[in-house]
Amino acid sequence: MAITTTTESSSSSQLNIIQNECNSYSTTNVLFGFGAGIALIILLLLVNLIVMLSKKRSKYHNRME
Repeated sequence: MAITTTTESSSSSQLNIIQNECNSYSTTNVLFGFGAGIALIILLLLVNLIVMLSKKRSKYHNRME
């Protein structure tokens, strides 16, 4: 591949490099990353929900006593 000094060819070669970098990631790795991220978010939300419910129950029991 010959490298020329025109701006069109340099910009297109930069685009080709970016496309090659994007294509180097396999879809399984991308899906695994998204899946792990979503699972982590769900886990954090569940922990937050459990803590909120436990705080509400403790306040309710204190009022009843």
